[in-house]
Order: sequence, then C-alpha cells, then structure tokens
Amino acid sequence: MLRIVRGTGCPFGGVFLLLFVFAGCVLAESDTPSREALENVRTWPLGAELQGKRVNLRGEPSAKGPLLGQFTDDMDAGELLVIDVRHTGEEYAWYLTVSEKYGEGWIYGKYLRLLPEGDALSRLFRRIRNDFGVNRAMMEKRFGKPDQAEVDTLELADWNVAITSISLAYHGHNAVFWNYRGRDRLRFLEIAGGWMDFGGVLQGTPAEEIRDRLGEPFAGDATMLQYLLNREELLFYLEKGKVVSMLYRKAIFD
Repeated sequence: MLRIVRGTGCPFGGVFLLLFVFAGCVLAESDTPSREALENVRTWPLGAELQGKRVNLRGEPSAKGPLLGQFTDDMDAGELLVIDVRHTGEEYAWYLTVSEKYGEGWIYGKYLRLLPEGDALSRLFRRIRNDFGVNRAMMEKRFGKPDQAEVDTLELADWNVAITSISLAYHGHNAVFWNYRGRDRLRFLEIAGGWMDFGGVLQGTPAEEIRDRLGEPFAGDATMLQYLLNREELLFYLEKGKVVSMLYRKAIFD
C-alpha cells in the first residue's frame, strides 16, 4: 500500500481521492494576461493552452533548437505553465513552458493561447506546481534525488483503473505523483515545517496575512485554513494563529 509521511497537524493518511465542488464567483477579467504579468512570468507562471496539432517542443527558442518532443493536440499537451518569454524578432515570441508530459521546453507563440493571470489564489497554485515540479523528473532536477522513494500500484475501483503511485520524501517536503498511461501527475505535496515555502508563505506566517493575500478561505477555524480552486486544494495548518505546516492536493480523476 501507499505510505504517506505525515507532518505536524496533517490528518491525512492512506489513499484519498480528492473530490470537491468549488463554490465561488466568476471574475471579470480580460482574455489575455497583462503586460505586468508577462514581465513577472519567471516568478508567477501563467497558464496556457496549445493551439494546433503536432506542435513541436524545442530545447531552445528557435525552430532550429533541439526537438524535445511533439504534442499531438491540446488534449495531449494538457495544462501548460509559461515560465519565460523570449522575443527573437519573429512574428511571435517564444515561450518556455512546463508540461506533465515533457517538463520544460520552448513553444512558438503562434501555437499557444495565454490564459488570464487570474486572482492571487490561481497564481499561487501555478507557482507551487512550477516551484516543486509537475512530474518526478522536474522535482528531482530541482531538489536532487529524494532521501526515500517508494513505488506502489494502486487499483482505483471507482474509475476502473490502475495507477503507479510514487512517494518521494525530502528533508524539507514530501510529495506523491500518480503515473497513469505513462505520465506523472502531482497528487500531493506537504511542507511540515522548516524553511521551504508555498509562494512566499512560510512556517510562522500569520493567518491574517494569508487571508489578506488570498482572500477568505473556503473553510477555516483556529487550526486550519482551506482554499479550493477547481481540482486543487491548499491547507494551511495553524497553531496560535500562525502556519505550522502546509498541504497541497490535486484531484486526478473526477
């Protein structure tokens, strides 16, 4: 069975399929990111969707750059993060993207649709995925080999599928990836204390500071703040009004 290391104040164990409905309002916003958002994309990644079929992913911002892979279509590409922009004098800019399938690589702007930057919570979710990695290879590139790794096969009866669960334990955090049809997906991420952060939120951050930054939580009390957005969840566990540990989860099947 899958073993998940639990930290301070994190009542989470076994295999848990996160299913929730996010109740909120629809924000009025433009169809494209602001200039400021593009300038800050290295710190706060943007979301993007593929436009086109058989779109190449390059190792450099050039059609002559090394070919890292090819996306069949937007379904194959899935959710993309944009983490850098390079203007080369061509009609469109090149964008450094992050995908579950290939990790990092450059896509010509003609084949991308940049999504609005959204609110503070959506920006934080994107930053967490990029900071820690959307697949195992990215996480190991950022943090090195884990202190401990466990691989298990899980049968998900409700979805009639079998997935490979990869649990990685590091000094500062623990993570779980689910591999389905050959592609890793970040399922769970925990920071139980220490110096690591979720987009600038550290152990010891006051609860009121989180509320000021992210708005009112979906649920919360003196021990926990819960934020939900689509299929993602953030939990900040509190003691004496300050963060002692943090948990990220994402629903893979719904």
